[in-house]
Amino acid sequence: MGGVRWVTRGLTSRMGLVWAFTALAVLSSASCAASREDLLKIFDLDLPGCRTTDMWYKGDAGWPSQHMSLRFTAPKACVDQYLSDHGVSRDHPLHWPTGESGTFEGRQVTPTDPPFAPGRMKDFGLTLNPEKRYDLYNDFTTPTGAVFLVLVDPQGEQSTIYLDSVSLGHD
Repeated sequence: MGGVRWVTRGLTSRMGLVWAFTALAVLSSASCAASREDLLKIFDLDLPGCRTTDMWYKGDAGWPSQHMSLRFTAPKACVDQYLSDHGVSRDHPLHWPTGESGTFEGRQVTPTDPPFAPGRMKDFGLTLNPEKRYDLYNDFTTPTGAVFLVLVDPQGEQSTIYLDSVSLGHD
């Protein structure tokens, strides 16, 4: 009981209230995982209107580290429509492997460097086959301007799409 009274007395003082609200703000702004629905809302991202399989997501809703990664498999026509609905110019995709090598910011770049950061590649469970050609897009946007880097893995009549947020956009 003594501890409860101490907390009550501490919170009744003005400094106690300020401290409590500050602590609450710090705790609520810490990095936190979010539900798929929360992330879709934050990034103003709709899912495709067709049946999907192998859906996976990961993200952080805490500001300023908001981030979203999403993967799903769907019929190729549905994936193509989904990309078009988000402003992707499918006429001129980038490709992986890139066919480019050189240096970037003092680091050697090879044609088979992964399109996503190593941690994202692991999160996605993605191992790319350098003998296969993948489409890569950097112009996927949502209505509020969030931008995603997108890799499409064609698999006959199906495609698996990997989306990784690059910027949150604005309201």
